[in-house]
Amino acid sequence: MAYLHEPFSQLISAAIPNTPSPLHTDWSSLPLWLKTTLGDTWNVQYEQICVCNSAAQAYWNIADSNDRDRSLTVQVDVASVLEDNGHLDVEKSNALVRRRLSDTLMSTTRPGLWTSRTLPGLDHGSLVYDDHIPTGRIIHVVGNAVVDISGMESTNALHQYFFKLLHQTFSRDLGHPHSSPLSAPVLTKQEVKLNSELSDGATLRELETGLIIVSRENTRFSVIFEVDRKIAATSAQCDDAGKILFERHDANELRNTVELFFIAHKVGRHCVRVYVAAAATLI
Repeated sequence: MAYLHEPFSQLISAAIPNTPSPLHTDWSSLPLWLKTTLGDTWNVQYEQICVCNSAAQAYWNIADSNDRDRSLTVQVDVASVLEDNGHLDVEKSNALVRRRLSDTLMSTTRPGLWTSRTLPGLDHGSLVYDDHIPTGRIIHVVGNAVVDISGMESTNALHQYFFKLLHQTFSRDLGHPHSSPLSAPVLTKQEVKLNSELSDGATLRELETGLIIVSRENTRFSVIFEVDRKIAATSAQCDDAGKILFERHDANELRNTVELFFIAHKVGRHCVRVYVAAAATLI
């Protein structure tokens, strides 16, 4: 890890709340509530939500169709290091939050770029671009998430939009010290399916141990899981890189299932790890 200069360390400390803060949730539904929050002329130009083994990231570019100068980049990084029981490991997740802030500061080391400020309506400090910088940027830590929004001609001009987006996602119920521990979605395997149309005579069978056996390379198959909550993103990684490729997922909210599609690129014994992020919390 790169050495963090003392001024940067002080900025990070000012941006980390001293007491646990409620979560800001439902970011994955931003396209559904954007117009009611910022106005009917605002639209999503680009969006992406992805998940890996210890974090999820949501990214949007949004703009006002009536004014080309009014556009925002919204990025939400959610640290989600889990305990063995699937509950959020708060201490380790908070360490990832600090690392995210550190990486951001170290990648933009222009003198006088960053300052710490407690903005109106927020309960603790944020990292912001200084007033003399001709673009706005605000980074605010909420629970185990880092909300990073940039755009407009200055931080002061950006603040009203930042606050509206943040207020839309505020939740007093999740992340409160007396609420239930935050946890990852629970997956229960239901069915393994072979895509015979694309797998050219291959066969597939499943053993009681959960081992899936395919008969040849380039076999396409899918695994259907029952899920206990709505899913925003999925991914999968093979311990032997490139041997089992993850293609995509399809969610069926009526049946509470998610189907993950794979290609067995190389015959052999391979371990595949599946990652999912809940729509409400991105954990």
